[in-house]
Amino acid sequence: ESRYRLYGAISKEEARAREGHYYSFPWTTTDKTSSAALLFEYRQANTGALVHSLRVPLEEVRRKNVAHVEIVGEPFELNGKVTAWRAAIERNGVEVASTQSYLWE
Repeated sequence: ESRYRLYGAISKEEARAREGHYYSFPWTTTDKTSSAALLFEYRQANTGALVHSLRVPLEEVRRKNVAHVEIVGEPFELNGKVTAWRAAIERNGVEVASTQSYLWE
């Protein structure tokens, strides 16, 4: 997978900017009428208990979906590796599904 992520990176700087953590969250639904969002909360090694969060809008909802999250580049270099995470799918402001890493509290 690292070859896939680094494809097209010519210089060491470009390869370094792509270093980090990549997450994919497959999910299914029967309601394709409304959009959804993935809320990704995570902690990193250099920031301790501080919780960072990303909201990824999921526009084209199908029956089977995959949401992707990347922690790469400057956030990864400055704050270190992701030590724990939690992901939740929200529809119309309501959490409909979630998953988390073993270390998430």
